[in-house]
Amino acid sequence: MKFQNPPGATPLNDTEGLIPKHITTQEELNEYEQNNILKATRKLMISRYRKKEWLNIQLIKHVHKEMFSETWEWAGEFRKIETNMGLPPYQISSEIKKLCDDINVWPIEPEKQVIENAVKLHHRLTHIHPFKNGNGRHARLMANLYLYNHHLSLLPWGACPLNKKDATRKKYLIALKEADKGEFNKLIQFAKSEFREKSRV
Repeated sequence: MKFQNPPGATPLNDTEGLIPKHITTQEELNEYEQNNILKATRKLMISRYRKKEWLNIQLIKHVHKEMFSETWEWAGEFRKIETNMGLPPYQISSEIKKLCDDINVWPIEPEKQVIENAVKLHHRLTHIHPFKNGNGRHARLMANLYLYNHHLSLLPWGACPLNKKDATRKKYLIALKEADKGEFNKLIQFAKSEFREKSRV
């Protein structure tokens, strides 16, 4: 089916598994996903009980499903296709298991160590890229759930959506590349930031 989009609107590239059939543009999808994520965040923050060893594969899938359950049929399912980012599909489950085993024994003192753990959790999840889409948003929420689990304030992550191609996202991607090299300072500072910058033309 070919959609007729308004002038200037960005068309959707992939609608496979899209639940709301009225959505025809990327802008509409972004808004719909964001509303889904906000509802999920409120629900998860209220219901997520705190315990020492909380991270597991089921939770990682559950959080993604809550975030996108009203938007995508494949929400909460690990991808089975190759993408231009992330690990091959056959490595996803084993690498997620390693991540869960690692984070559950990471030191949680002092407070700055917990914040660093949250950022490293985010980085490992984005590197694995376990889902077809929404991985960055999922990883940021998982990082904040980790902080919530340890009674710490949530990170603002630039205080704006990072799925738009603007200066804030550029800083985020640069920080991620530094983290790929084992340097987490830029990513930690970005996670703590609340800046909003205009998109560059």
